[in-house]
Amino acid sequence: MTELAEKIFERIRAHGPIDFAQYMDAALYDEDYGFFMRPGRGPGADEASDFITSPEISPMFGAMLARYAGGLWESMGRPASFDVVEAGGGRGSLAEAFVDAAALEPWFDSLRYRIIDPIHRGESRQVTKASSRIELEGCQLEGPVAGLIFANELLDNIPERLWRFDGDEWRELKVGLNGEDLCMVDGERASPDLVEAENLCIDLSAPRAGEVRVGSAGALEWVKAAAEALVAGELLLIDYGDAPSASPFGGIRTFCGHTRGADPLEAPGEQDITLPINWMAISRAAESAGLVADHPTTQAEWLGGLGLAEEIASIREFERLATNSKESFDALGFRDRRMRAISLIDPAGLGAFTVFRARKGC
Repeated sequence: MTELAEKIFERIRAHGPIDFAQYMDAALYDEDYGFFMRPGRGPGADEASDFITSPEISPMFGAMLARYAGGLWESMGRPASFDVVEAGGGRGSLAEAFVDAAALEPWFDSLRYRIIDPIHRGESRQVTKASSRIELEGCQLEGPVAGLIFANELLDNIPERLWRFDGDEWRELKVGLNGEDLCMVDGERASPDLVEAENLCIDLSAPRAGEVRVGSAGALEWVKAAAEALVAGELLLIDYGDAPSASPFGGIRTFCGHTRGADPLEAPGEQDITLPINWMAISRAAESAGLVADHPTTQAEWLGGLGLAEEIASIREFERLATNSKESFDALGFRDRRMRAISLIDPAGLGAFTVFRARKGC
């Protein structure tokens, strides 16, 4: 049993079952034993890390985002001050690649790049040595922001409550004890107002008896705060989202040592826990907060529209030239860059991620 599991056991023994959002918050963000609060845990391409995200796979992701931001700057009338706020900066890979690419652009002098850690990911503190153009801020997203608010794989780590449909009504699933194991137990019945607040039926599909769905209240609160902070520009979110799942945990995923699992109650503090995103609920929340939401697209389509395929073709040409000139080391380097860039648009992987955009005043 992990030290965090013992801590959670004591809490449940003293006060009874806890909701899943409380459990997930402890598992990921407990100040002593939480997964993201421990050095070295989280995203990265090395074997010691637990999962990999687009910025760690290829700096081309940050370069494409910079290209996208440049287009937004143009559409806003080339303002003298242009904010880019990254929520959940991880180890700073995205920020570094973005700033490197933006340094060559005419809008670079207008750029103010800020990183916030809205759910207490301390890893982004490592980016302090990368560039003086990157500002590190606290947990709160504060306005006014005139430009771009961006989050990559942030919403899936915001703790939410779990709900199960028993055939007649929704009941909350809580975390309790079964001997020396953590287990899910039935909690209180959800009122109609709570069903609406958690967006349990927003996709309009009829729930099946036994179906488990993840609530959305935490993610929607963050989206509304972002919309309030944005005075002009765009909110850009990238993450995955699944249809309601028949699994015991509503489609929740876990990651540890680049291995995917499905039991979030196993070894709390030792694995990442990620939740499916209800994009219909996100879109409605953004619209109700004063943003104009575009129809979601995939990461592959979004990056394709920014010219990633042409960049990959260019790298392939350099690879060919290096191979023909018998510069095998250079050829291998170009091939690695090309394959990493291709991974960003893989329809069976990151390319299938959802890209959500909502704008205000532009």
